Amino acid sequence: MEYALEPRFSLEAKVPYTFRNRQGGETVDRLDNIEVAAKFASNRFADRGTVIGGGLELGLPTGNDAKGIGSNNELEVAPFLDAGIQKGPFEVVGFLFFEIPTNQDAEEKDEADLKLAYQGSLLYHLNRRWALLAEVDGETIASGQKDETVW
Repeated sequence: MEYALEPRFSLEAKVPYTFRNRQGGETVDRLDNIEVAAKFASNRFADRGTVIGGGLELGLPTGNDAKGIGSNNELEVAPFLDAGIQKGPFEVVGFLFFEIPTNQDAEEKDEADLKLAYQGSLLYHLNRRWALLAEVDGETIASGQKDETVW
C-alpha cells in the first residue's frame, strides 16, 4: 500500500507473507517482517520522464526467527535511493537499500549482518486501467558473518 500526501512525499506499507523451503525438504510459511517507509521524490527531471528519490524504510519485527522468516525482535533501518524512468507505455523503477539491523539479541550482535537489498520492476501500460508488471527483489550480505544472497 502506498499513499501520496503530496507529489513529492508518500508513505508506504508492505505486509509480506513468505514461503520458504528449508534444508531437508521442509516448507514453512508465515507473515514476514512488515515494512513501513517514508519516500521522497524530486520531480526536477519529470519533463524527461525521470524521477529520482530516496527515503527511509523500517522493517518491523513481525516475523519468526525459529522458522527463518523475518525476526521476532530485530528492527531494520534501511535508508534507500530510487529512480524511475517512463518512456511511452513502459516504466522502469529501481531501488537500492542499505539495511542496518538494530535491537538484536546479545548473541546476534556479534553476527550483525549489514545487507544490500535491491528491487527492480518493468511495467507496461496496456491501457489506462490495466498494466503488466514484472518485478525482481533480492538482497545480499554486505558485511557480517553469513554469505548469503536471496532473490
